[in-house]
Amino acid sequence: MQLFIEQLLNGAAMGAIYALITLGLALVYGVLRILHVAHAGVYTAGAYSGLYVSRTPAVCFWPSSARWSSARSSAWLSNG
Repeated sequence: MQLFIEQLLNGAAMGAIYALITLGLALVYGVLRILHVAHAGVYTAGAYSGLYVSRTPAVCFWPSSARWSSARSSAWLSNG
């Protein structure tokens, strides 16, 4: 049962990624009436740069965590 739930969540995540790509293409085509296929290059560059950053041992991922960002925003808001 755990494998089924895991695969269900993996499928939902992949579906969300495909939906975002499709939505970006549809928005560009709807506004410009030109099929702009450079989205694939942009998404590929983003994926490879994310892979490179995640494999770099000196990178600290604390800035990307929600707890850190919410603590920083509340500290920023309380200072004025």
